[in-house]
Amino acid sequence: MYKIQKSEYCISVSNLRKRYGKANTYAINDITFDVKYGSVFGFLGPNGAGKTTTVKILTTLLRATSGSIYIFGRQLLKNQSEIKKRVGVVSQNPSFETNLTVERALDLYGILWGLNDKQLRKEKINKILNTFDLESIKSIKNDELSIGQRRRVQVAREFIHEMDLLFLDEPTVGLDPSARRLLLDYIKSQVKSGLTVFFTTHIMEEAEYLCDQIAIMDKGKIIAFDTPSGLKQKYGK
Repeated sequence: MYKIQKSEYCISVSNLRKRYGKANTYAINDITFDVKYGSVFGFLGPNGAGKTTTVKILTTLLRATSGSIYIFGRQLLKNQSEIKKRVGVVSQNPSFETNLTVERALDLYGILWGLNDKQLRKEKINKILNTFDLESIKSIKNDELSIGQRRRVQVAREFIHEMDLLFLDEPTVGLDPSARRLLLDYIKSQVKSGLTVFFTTHIMEEAEYLCDQIAIMDKGKIIAFDTPSGLKQKYGK
């Protein structure tokens, strides 16, 4: 389903820094990590740790102060147009199409991603509605939904297009326990098909359930990095 490149890592980041203003205030301070293909890489840390800033840099919404970034074996800024075609992003900030029903918004999103075959687009939408339990609200306008319902739609719509890498920035915020588990299980199923996921959270239980490797961020630095079981052995439950 998903294409795998021959480069060693899906994401490779070296000595990444992001400084704000002229003062030596770093939102990200010299972080280095690699993300394997077909895995879930977790960024775990409190609010303000630098997780969202890192995602914004990796998705070209922000420019790094220094450091190198390679995605799919290609230098990010030199190949960003090509890379973006193969990447999905669910940002932390709410995002939805006002005055459109859930079903119509998904249809529009499919068109924007180049799914011009109407029948194929319809089949994908029906699958997404069923998978994310959105059937009962498909005819409701997005701006009439609850915060949790909007979040579900925001996450679900990203799966309407094919991608090799998905950035999920605190995707479960606002979701009830049932919707949260549904999302995490669906991500797991897609990773088995070859998808690579960069997942930020401040909830250790989520990271432990979903992630193959976890980097713990604090004040712009990676202070620990290992598998979930490895972190448990080193630092306790």
